[in-house]
This record gives sequence, structure tokens and C-alpha cells, in this order.
Amino acid sequence: MIEFKANNPKPSDYAKDFCKLYNEGVDYCYFLQIIENYESDTKSNIENKIESYKKQTVSFKDNISHYCYCLKKKDYLFKKVKV
Repeated sequence: MIEFKANNPKPSDYAKDFCKLYNEGVDYCYFLQIIENYESDTKSNIENKIESYKKQTVSFKDNISHYCYCLKKKDYLFKKVKV
């Protein structure tokens, strides 16, 4: 299963996509995010949204790899195998 996300959306958008991935019942899932550009706090902002969702989830599965690619810098902001 793969979910795609553009830019840096609100926390509820992350929650919706992660919920879909967690409930698919497959061993490996990928969350691919593409952003136009980023500032120094973008990475922590995204990670905080994900951590917030993890804390609210009763049965959190650690089967999602999260990749975030920046178009302007042509590089990954992060490659996180297993969220």
C-alpha cells in the first residue's frame, strides 16, 4: 500500500492517510510526501504531526516507511524506514 501527500498538510490529513495504511492488513506500507521547499523547522513540524497521531492510536503498527522529498533542493528531507 502506498499513500501520497503533497506539501505540509494539517494533522488530520496525516491521520486519515495513516489510518488507511494501518488498517490495510499488509506487512509493508509506504507514505510518500513531496514538498516544494522547506525551512529549518519543517522536519520537526512533520514529525510532530505523526507522533501526535501515534499517541492517539490504540493499536499502532510499525509497518510504514515515510519518505519526504523536496522538489527545489532535489533531495530528501528525510527517509524514515518504519515510522
